Amino acid sequence: TSVLVRYEENMNEGDHSDPLQRPESPEKDDSPPPYESIILEDSLHSKNQGVEDRNRHHEDTTTSTVFGVQDDLDSIASSFDNFEVNVVDPVKQGEGVSAYISYRVVSTVHLDSYGSGQREVIRRFRDFTWLRDCMRKEFAGIILPALPPRNVVEKYKMTPQFVEDRRRALQVFLKRVLSHPLLRHSEELRLFLQASESEFAIESSRISHELGNAAPAESSGASSFASKTLSSASKFFKSISENAGLVQANIPGSLVQQHVRNEESQEYAAIKNYYNHLEAHLNEVHQQAQRLTRQHARLAKSFSDFGLSLNQMSVKIESMSDDDGNAHCAVLGKKAIMAGNGWDQSAKELHVRFEAPLRELLRSIRSAKRTIEDRDECLVEKIHAQLIVDSKRSALAKMQATPGTRQDRIMEAERHLQAALKKSQETTERYTKLVQRMDADVIRFQKERAGDLKHILLHFAQIEKDSYMTTSKAWMTQS
Repeated sequence: TSVLVRYEENMNEGDHSDPLQRPESPEKDDSPPPYESIILEDSLHSKNQGVEDRNRHHEDTTTSTVFGVQDDLDSIASSFDNFEVNVVDPVKQGEGVSAYISYRVVSTVHLDSYGSGQREVIRRFRDFTWLRDCMRKEFAGIILPALPPRNVVEKYKMTPQFVEDRRRALQVFLKRVLSHPLLRHSEELRLFLQASESEFAIESSRISHELGNAAPAESSGASSFASKTLSSASKFFKSISENAGLVQANIPGSLVQQHVRNEESQEYAAIKNYYNHLEAHLNEVHQQAQRLTRQHARLAKSFSDFGLSLNQMSVKIESMSDDDGNAHCAVLGKKAIMAGNGWDQSAKELHVRFEAPLRELLRSIRSAKRTIEDRDECLVEKIHAQLIVDSKRSALAKMQATPGTRQDRIMEAERHLQAALKKSQETTERYTKLVQRMDADVIRFQKERAGDLKHILLHFAQIEKDSYMTTSKAWMTQS
């Protein structure tokens, strides 16, 4: 969080520069430090006991593999040790556009609200989406763990890579939820992890109806889409209704925006600006990580193809000549294939332990931005309600001061004022609770994600080191 604190101090002094850029000169002590200096401090150049402990814990406990590579993404997701959860056995269900993947969710949670022993349930992607939507409604202000996005094209193809990447991302999502001090106590989470398929279908529909937000888990794809469309339409008409109320009360929109600017703290404005910069930089880093991974894969194929062609040529030379040139070709071909295998292994490791974790980290930053958007919307609702109360109170006072005003009109205006006061109180309480949650959760989020990025970069350095040592060993190996 130190980078955020220093960034907020600069914002207070009027410095709106990019917090991730290096200072132009060493004399500018008030400039925010580069983000990489915060992440890599005491890690790449010193012995960090915390990282070593986590690495040892990961090596001892992680057993799943992805295409022959140790599955490392979920090792950075857990700070609460009283649980074990795994998403395993993805199975294709159905055919064509209605096909989907089901997963077996195996969990053991040592909390009083959970039953003892291991539980196994079958869930699909939309069930995970339902859980996240419920928590977004119930825990407003909390930065929720991110889910992988919907991808209609990849879902239709259902390649092994896509299925495995999604399985791992869903597992990380559940681990992060269970690691969170508030989210782990969610009744919806307990239902998700422990209810049978039939019970989950019934209860998820009931909860969705009560929350008025998440689509029922048992709804079909078409009805789920229709439900989301209706939800979007509902928000649209709600916005129209609120704006109409402001127009009716002669409240200009500029006044609402002025109140928003007045109520937003400089610290909060700094947080929003910080995450905008961080998302842009992290997106660029992720794109370069993808390029690196593809480059390793291309090198693997090139070396392997080169080695095979040399082997074929050595066989041809041997059949036509007694020269020992065929032996040299065979040796070089063998070394090239060994080098190709090394690059292939490093490409797989980069995907699992570097590129995929960076993608998940980028999704988490976008999740934080969605929480910020929720806070902004809640603030606007609160100000709307307050301004309408002021308008109705002024209208009532004017009626009461006007001689000859009918009593029934005054009573109606009083009822409208009381209704507006009630709504204003509700929106104020909702906003206050959201802000309190978010202010505390941002600190947790910053600390955990900084640790995640440190972990990812250390693994990248180790993968590259191992890759070049492996390829060098291949070329130095005697025939």
